[in-house]
Amino acid sequence: MANLTIDADAHPARTQLHVRVAMTAVAAVPSTFPSACRARADGDVRILWIGPERWLLVSDAGSAEALARYCARTLEGVLHHAADNSAAMACARLQGARVRELLAMGSGIDWYGAEVMPGYCARTRFARIPVIVDVLEPQVFELYYDRSHGGYLRRWFEHAAGDPLLAVS
Repeated sequence: MANLTIDADAHPARTQLHVRVAMTAVAAVPSTFPSACRARADGDVRILWIGPERWLLVSDAGSAEALARYCARTLEGVLHHAADNSAAMACARLQGARVRELLAMGSGIDWYGAEVMPGYCARTRFARIPVIVDVLEPQVFELYYDRSHGGYLRRWFEHAAGDPLLAVS
């Protein structure tokens, strides 16, 4: 499977903070927080848009407290709620020449669409479970999912990896 690398728990210690603002306050959110279907890096913090008033902040360097302080600074004056999701969610890293084919096997998104380039982010169902997909590079994707689905997702990846479509060079 040289065309594809799958790490179902790529960042076991990654800090994840779910942030929500009131719908009436969305207009006051600074542009540091990306808009619809976008993700953006701000230093060691990656900010993923996951809904009209929701974002997922992830960091390999900062603690939940550090991310909460980042939110307080960045969203100063904007009423918001931040919750540590680090223990609840895992992150799978998929990369390689056949990554888009693998994603197409498990989701209805058009992974070859013009908008699905680095910086694209979307919530979708993948292999029947809810995920947040972050496109880091043209052939590198990260999927955030509920940690309780880890065993199921690993088995799904193992099964899908045997599909002849993914072996084509």
